[in-house]
Amino acid sequence: MLLLLCWLLALLLCAVEVEVVDVMTEEDLRTMSTNPNGFYRLKNDIVLTRPWTPVSSFTGVLDGRGKSIRNVTFDSAELAGNIGFFSQLNMAQIYDVTFVANASVTMANPSGKADTGAGIVAGSVIDTVFYLVRVEGNFSVTSLGNNKDTRLFVGGAVGDYKCNTVAGSGLYSNVNLTTTTIFVKYFAVGGTIGRIQGGCTFTDLAVGSQSIVDAKVTQAVTNLTVGGLVGVVYQDAIFRYSVASAALVRGEVISGSAFVGGAVGLCQAIQHIDSTTSNVSCLATETSKCYIGGVVGGIVNHDNTPTESVRLRSLSSSSVVYCSSDASSACHTGGVAGTVNRMTINDCVSYASPTVVGQGHVAAGGLVGTLSAGRIIGGRVYLDTIAIADTSDTTEVHLGGLVGDAMRGGSDSFVSIGNSYVRIRTLKVYTKNSAKVGGIVGAHRTVSNTISEIGGEIHDCCAVLDSIDVMSDKALNTELQHVVAVGGVAGSLVYVSMRSTYVTYKTIAVKTHGITTGIGGIQGIGLNSRLGTVFSVGENIVYSKSVEGSGDKVGDVYIGGGSGYTKFSTVRHTYSDTNSIGATITNCRYASIGGFTGFSNTSRHYLSYSITNKISVIRNLGSYNVGGFIGFTTVGVGTFDSDKTWSYANIDVRCQDGVTCLAEESCNVGGYAGRISNLMDIRYSYAEGTLASSDATCGVGLFVGTQSSSIAKHSMATLSFSGIAKSGSTVTWYGGLSTSKTRPTPCTGCLYATDFTGRHVPCRSISW
Repeated sequence: MLLLLCWLLALLLCAVEVEVVDVMTEEDLRTMSTNPNGFYRLKNDIVLTRPWTPVSSFTGVLDGRGKSIRNVTFDSAELAGNIGFFSQLNMAQIYDVTFVANASVTMANPSGKADTGAGIVAGSVIDTVFYLVRVEGNFSVTSLGNNKDTRLFVGGAVGDYKCNTVAGSGLYSNVNLTTTTIFVKYFAVGGTIGRIQGGCTFTDLAVGSQSIVDAKVTQAVTNLTVGGLVGVVYQDAIFRYSVASAALVRGEVISGSAFVGGAVGLCQAIQHIDSTTSNVSCLATETSKCYIGGVVGGIVNHDNTPTESVRLRSLSSSSVVYCSSDASSACHTGGVAGTVNRMTINDCVSYASPTVVGQGHVAAGGLVGTLSAGRIIGGRVYLDTIAIADTSDTTEVHLGGLVGDAMRGGSDSFVSIGNSYVRIRTLKVYTKNSAKVGGIVGAHRTVSNTISEIGGEIHDCCAVLDSIDVMSDKALNTELQHVVAVGGVAGSLVYVSMRSTYVTYKTIAVKTHGITTGIGGIQGIGLNSRLGTVFSVGENIVYSKSVEGSGDKVGDVYIGGGSGYTKFSTVRHTYSDTNSIGATITNCRYASIGGFTGFSNTSRHYLSYSITNKISVIRNLGSYNVGGFIGFTTVGVGTFDSDKTWSYANIDVRCQDGVTCLAEESCNVGGYAGRISNLMDIRYSYAEGTLASSDATCGVGLFVGTQSSSIAKHSMATLSFSGIAKSGSTVTWYGGLSTSKTRPTPCTGCLYATDFTGRHVPCRSISW
């Protein structure tokens, strides 16, 4: 019965005659304004000979039948309201037609609160069907908007599209679109559509290789959103299955925020979007921020009912994602997204290279610039180089192969990076201040003064790197917030758990002038972090001073095959395999170098090991601790331990040529640890390898260089020693020793063995 009723309804509708107007000439076309409800069918290509007056509100049908409407221009006077071939389309139907424009428009300054749109096809669209609609040519829009309540939307085809009952689709643009405004609240610019809003799903948009989208705000704006396809996807609208292949997408903002993307400027959810846009760029001046991505500038949760953004792909290895900023501005730059805020992105890939040059704060990642209380699942990055040059001495650089800066903001948020892969040839940074650089993430942290719990994770990730190259010209700085932190996986971790993750690299090279530095094959600096089943395999870690011959004192330097510096952290089932750690450290405050960890402060190591074929340290002035597993381990609060750890290292420490190292400068070298102090327990641990010292000011021990107020239990050292040691150094289990009432016995049940002359010597039990 229901089927019969449907057939009857269809027959009834077919019986209704619709008058079709055949459009043969320009004058036929202009009659549309007299009957905006009609059905129009193009019979010929139409070339307009004079400026077009927009059809005010069209609700009918335009069937182009593959024909074109060319030389679309508009009146040169200031125009008010929505601007386009149709000022508004309302539940209309536009089929199989090409619009070719060469139009320059000046939009009047609206009075009061207003939404205004401009596009070659239509300024404003409501629930209209497009099919095979193409737009070509040039479209220049200058807005005189100077009103803080005004919202302006400009698109190559459509300015503002509101979809409630109709799923939009079917627009193709190959337009050179340039737009400028003075001062508005929101300014959204897209190669096809300025803004999509409503509860619909929009699909099948595309822009061609000649498309240019260039937007500029000359005074101030709350949000500038610029996309190769769409400026902003707003409210509950979902945008899917579209391709951006523009030549250029560019945004410039003086005061406010700019979201610039190869496909979309700003959205809440987009899915299955590909971008091969050649050049995506953003310029931030004065007090402004650029969020710029190869696919999307920003993915931001507005209503706390998030939908995953899935399969966003920046597919061209020749694509450039470029950001430039002033000292008081910031760049958040990603191969796919500039920022992801309280949202999840899944199965995304980038071949596009982020590049930043400027003076402001930088967060740059191969996939995402800044991840704030969000999640990345299944991200993949394949790049040649990410290069950052920041010439400010007051701002920070956060650079990661996958994510530049990952932040947890509050107790109800969590940041997760999982099941992701990075293959990058070079990560390169030059800065005059601090930098946090990692193969997966630059900085992963909790941004709160009240939260003291794990708020983020990295799991099941892999990074394959050729080189990380970092230089900082910052002068002496000794605190742990503004530092150079460089790691194969992460530069800096704060309240973060890392597990089941792997990194390989050829070279990590760091040069600093004076700033405190942490370098590790896994993490540069970890505060309140957890490592479990994490592996690092690398060829070379190299550190030196950036200003040769400078008498300026270098801050603290911490280097490890696994971690540079850890505090209140735990390491389990983790290892590092490093061919060479080479450090030329001149005129430093403190330096700690270890096969696995440089400086372990109130941290634990369990069931972990390191292999370092060569640790070479050239020193002069300063305090140095060098160990096969840990450079310096100490406890600030309570009693901590390292349990069931093992190291193999060939250590060579010497004084810099032509320099006299002073005896009063502290230097401690040990097969396992350079220095152990302050209630630290070492249990069931083993060190082997070789020790060589040509520095008569260094205390040398087979297991520990110097030991104070700590204890080693049931541990073993089997190393050979050659060279010279500090006068009074025992070169047995320890080089130097001091005990306390709480730790009167430095060793129980321990063994050591060595051969100073090439003869085998059996292990000897030491007891006190």
